[in-house]
Amino acid sequence: MTYLREYEADVSLREGGVIHLRPVRPEDAPQLVGLFAHSSPHSIFLRFHQALPRLSQDMARQFATVDYQDSFALVATVDEAGQEHIVGLGHYVRLPGQESAEAAFWVEDAYQRKGIGTALLRHLAAVAREKGVKAFEANVLPQNTLMLQVLRNSGLSLEIRLQEGVYHAVIPTAPPVPS
Repeated sequence: MTYLREYEADVSLREGGVIHLRPVRPEDAPQLVGLFAHSSPHSIFLRFHQALPRLSQDMARQFATVDYQDSFALVATVDEAGQEHIVGLGHYVRLPGQESAEAAFWVEDAYQRKGIGTALLRHLAAVAREKGVKAFEANVLPQNTLMLQVLRNSGLSLEIRLQEGVYHAVIPTAPPVPS
């Protein structure tokens, strides 16, 4: 699949600075292993809903290999000494035969609380809307207060309910209609 440069964007962060968002590429897999290495066990548990000792190369390749239609991912990058460093990932996978997609977000611990998760969600929702995805679905652990805050502060509509000890969120990709 051809890389879609038109989805690249620079986003100003709440506390200053700029983050670069771009579609993921297969060659990003090693940096996604690095993102995992720079994440605390607690953050990893909140993202994957289980303890993982490492992100396997196969798993990293799965995150980095998308079809840019039914599966899509954006990475958030910063420039560190002239090198691009991936500090966040937002991705979706369309649910079979549906107009909704499962979505998940992950931001390196040192870069949390800066607005990166919100930027990833908003930009990924805009991409998904263009691709015919009408809503994201996400399962969020109750203790993942940062992700719940991202969802609530995204500017998108949100339907959330607790079922079997996990919050199930449905987020329409279209912006809410002003009343």
